[in-house]
Amino acid sequence: MKILIVSATEKEIAESRFFFLENKMQNHDLQFLVTGMGQLHSAFYLMRKLQNETFDLVMQVGLCGSVSQSVELGSLINIVNDQIIDLGASSNDGFIPFNDFMIENKQIVSWNSCSDFQNSFLSQLPKGEGITANVCHGDSYWVDYIQKQHPRAFESMEGASFFMVTSGFSVPALQIRAVSNYVEHRNTSRWKKDLAIQNLNRFIIDFCHEL
Repeated sequence: MKILIVSATEKEIAESRFFFLENKMQNHDLQFLVTGMGQLHSAFYLMRKLQNETFDLVMQVGLCGSVSQSVELGSLINIVNDQIIDLGASSNDGFIPFNDFMIENKQIVSWNSCSDFQNSFLSQLPKGEGITANVCHGDSYWVDYIQKQHPRAFESMEGASFFMVTSGFSVPALQIRAVSNYVEHRNTSRWKKDLAIQNLNRFIIDFCHEL
């Protein structure tokens, strides 16, 4: 089985990469790709990779913010659909999403996970809705907007572009996120990035071991 693990930053997958360098998988080809942060970098480098190689499974992993504070920090989420949250227009009356306009023009505005892959570690994860943004929202207007429009979503900066590319290439794809913070007024003292990264890498190792 040929698997590609994709992340925005090296820090998010460093532990897993080191582990599998020291403990080679038998009968499987496991590769890692660090794209850089944001939708453009994620789309470009993943497209370039998939134009030259084929994979049985592509899995994007990384941190995210949870809109709902009922989700424990450090939790893992299987993101099954994703959309760009801040594509639209601004006005004195607030943000105007372009969803209706794009649907009328038959432009896809959200994407789903395109994989029915089964794994006992994967089956233990709750499924969630992803929202993808160009910034990590932490101001009053956007926090209020997101909490009202997507109260149970999980925010990242790459998820929608990942699903867009993998669906375009018809590649089985999963997006696994670890909750490092809440979508609230920006307060990094409350974030638990180290715990989220630790839990994420433990999942990657366990998941791949079961293949």
